[in-house]
Amino acid sequence: MKKLWVLVTVLLLFAYAEPVLAQGGKLQAQGVYIGGSGGVGLTKLDFDDINLLDDSAVVWKAVVGFRWRHFSVEFDYRSMSQVKAVFPGSELTAESNGFTGSVLLILPLGPLDLFGRGGGHRATSTVGFGDALTETKEWSLVYGGGIGIRIGSFALRAEYERLDLEAIAELNQVTGGFTVAF
Repeated sequence: MKKLWVLVTVLLLFAYAEPVLAQGGKLQAQGVYIGGSGGVGLTKLDFDDINLLDDSAVVWKAVVGFRWRHFSVEFDYRSMSQVKAVFPGSELTAESNGFTGSVLLILPLGPLDLFGRGGGHRATSTVGFGDALTETKEWSLVYGGGIGIRIGSFALRAEYERLDLEAIAELNQVTGGFTVAF
């Protein structure tokens, strides 16, 4: 039964993709789009050049944007779940969330897109030991790149992004997601 569902799903995707492939993949998903991504955030927290935390966390983001052929303007809300490091008598925790505005430069290669990202991130990060938590609001750069595959107005993405925050020394995100153009 499971094989039947996989076969039906694949056939529906190919039926939907046929007009795009018949045009050599030149149908562009241009205009307004929404989407989402989820994945892993690799975090590093330093204090006086001492590495206190080097761990991974779940990250996700919700996206809205506008695409032209070779570039896109995108806004998202992203969140990193809490990471913890246990020390004798205390526990270090860190989490972060915020809004990002960025520009994507896109190289369309048929139904494939290669893209680079650059922009700014307004983060609210909470870091501290035990109950002594400090909330920091800051701006940081966000940059990265990825690959996407388009099937009509639907696209799948794989991305790498880096945020350089003061509260959290490094936040590298590897995510997979989708967008839908209107």
